[in-house]
Amino acid sequence: MSSLYGNSSNLQPMLPTETTQHVSLNDPRLENNSGPAVRAADVEFPKDYPLCVDLDGTLIRTDSLLETFIAALRKNPSRCLQACLQVLEGRSRLKAALAKIALPSVDHLPYREEVVQLLQREAASGRRLFLATGAGQSVAEAVARKVGCFDQVLSSGVDVNNTGHKKAQELESQFGRGRFYYAGNSAADLPVWRVSAGALVVDGSNLSGELARAGVPVLARFPGERVSPSVVIRALRVHQWSKNLLVFVPILLAHRYRDVTALYHAAILFLTFSACASSAYLLNDLMDLEADRSHAKKRGRPIASGALGMIYAIAGVPLLLFVAGVLSTLLPAAARWWLLAYFALTVAYSVALKEELLVDVLLLATLYTLRVLAGGSAIGIIISPWTLAFSMFLFLSLAMVKRYSELNVVNHLSDDLPRRNYYRSDLHMLGSLGTASGYIAVLVLALYIHSPEVVILYRHPMVLWALCPLIAYWISRIWILANRGAIPDDPIVFALTDGISYRVAALSAALILLAS
Repeated sequence: MSSLYGNSSNLQPMLPTETTQHVSLNDPRLENNSGPAVRAADVEFPKDYPLCVDLDGTLIRTDSLLETFIAALRKNPSRCLQACLQVLEGRSRLKAALAKIALPSVDHLPYREEVVQLLQREAASGRRLFLATGAGQSVAEAVARKVGCFDQVLSSGVDVNNTGHKKAQELESQFGRGRFYYAGNSAADLPVWRVSAGALVVDGSNLSGELARAGVPVLARFPGERVSPSVVIRALRVHQWSKNLLVFVPILLAHRYRDVTALYHAAILFLTFSACASSAYLLNDLMDLEADRSHAKKRGRPIASGALGMIYAIAGVPLLLFVAGVLSTLLPAAARWWLLAYFALTVAYSVALKEELLVDVLLLATLYTLRVLAGGSAIGIIISPWTLAFSMFLFLSLAMVKRYSELNVVNHLSDDLPRRNYYRSDLHMLGSLGTASGYIAVLVLALYIHSPEVVILYRHPMVLWALCPLIAYWISRIWILANRGAIPDDPIVFALTDGISYRVAALSAALILLAS
């Protein structure tokens, strides 16, 4: 259940740059265990006892068991699900079974900087440090090697789950009652704190009463995460719901602006797609954890950074699907089939197809087009081949802008995108394919305007010709900005903050109304 390491550190010491005031056990800020959170450099306590540190929620902002589960699920879904049956024999068996399939990368885990800083300072002062965790041995030892400060690792074994009272007994047996300090973060750590000499608490404001009654002095508190509405909104990517406005396109094309029933069904479909899409975004973020954490921008996403616990994301996927399913009962059966196809393709994309060259961008274009098809089925109209061709080529161009922009800003130390089968040498080809696809969409629009169908729907079809240069201008501008690196990620998200894109959209809508 334990292993030994030296004190050589793989992390560079993060030394404080300001003059600091140390906090001792007699500091008034710690009276009644209600002192404010303090920085690592502000904490000072006697050097004669070792410091034992928990892993999950304390040293890292996430749960190592869930991290291992996601890593195993991504590598081998069938073996992972089989391994989950081991939970019937105990959590320790489950941890060991999952670790045999895959381990999470410890290089980019969301470590708590304040805690790591404290450990490095205490190791430099000569204090003995122990990683005392309920995590599996493989994960715990990998983290210990990464941090490089620990003298010994005390972790769960195949038959022993090193948490709660079991951990308390282990530490009391090794060091003696009241002869070690312990850093933890939850009520599960209370048995350990009761036999310790003092507590370092991560986000432990709700534990103040328990620690006070147990007579355990609180040496320091470190701030933890609160699940705020803004974090949830970011995780659900509510701003991406704008893509679901495509379900209203058939109403615009069919000139059914005053059809209340059509507008109602389109609005329900918009909400249904939004719930389904957010479920898919959570799943995608779980499957892309390691790739996101190695990305300069995406590492700040709520799940990747640890701001939102993985358990919330895992629970959120079925919950949002349930909401989408309930809303879909208000829609025609055909719309529900399109919605099911959308979710199935999104899952396939998140799990595997995003790693396939060009298949990923074709699938992204298809997902956009599915929204238009679903909108047509919700209001009872058939989408014309002209609309499908225009949509597919336009969205294929935008999907390639997305990949081009991601590749254009990739770290120059790496030549490829994580979980994407593209290299920096592909930039020129992606640009060529993407611009060609965009201009084919304009060509399809021109051919449609010249077709007999237009005369039936529009009284002044010649007005529609102005759409061609307008859309060609917008596509060309998007690609020039992408080449300059001005579009950091998703072109649709960029368009939502771009004034010129709004003006192009308004002019396009005005031209369609004039032609009607």
